[in-house]
Amino acid sequence: MSGFWLRLLAAFLVGSLLGAAVVNALSGKRLESLYLEAEKLRVELSEQQEKLSKLTEKISYRPVVEDFEVHVKGPSPREEVEVEKQVRAMLHELIGKPVDQIDPWLIFSTLEGRIIELGKERFRLRARAALFDRQVVIYLEAEREPGH
Repeated sequence: MSGFWLRLLAAFLVGSLLGAAVVNALSGKRLESLYLEAEKLRVELSEQQEKLSKLTEKISYRPVVEDFEVHVKGPSPREEVEVEKQVRAMLHELIGKPVDQIDPWLIFSTLEGRIIELGKERFRLRARAALFDRQVVIYLEAEREPGH
């Protein structure tokens, strides 16, 4: 080969190498910024999936009755305690039940007007208030039945 063709080939190769270097430098910055943006989006996606998982867990979580309180106003403290014991025995099935499966009106109406016997005495319950959540709270009055 003659010197002219070698110089032409050398110039072509040097031009190709310089062109490749310039393209590499220019596209490298763009590729790096795209890579960083993709990484940022992966992190954001991960956070959003975690939030969704927690919200889904909260939605599917059904609160259950953990405890209940019975407040009785009666003729004497001894009778209040005895009436409370009987009402607690009636309501112990509520513990562990999902709150949304409890019919508050049914419980309230079951207690309203109910007669409880304490020895030879009878007491009529008057339901005054009831709150239903993880802790059920019931307020009652116990009135001595006349003639007993």
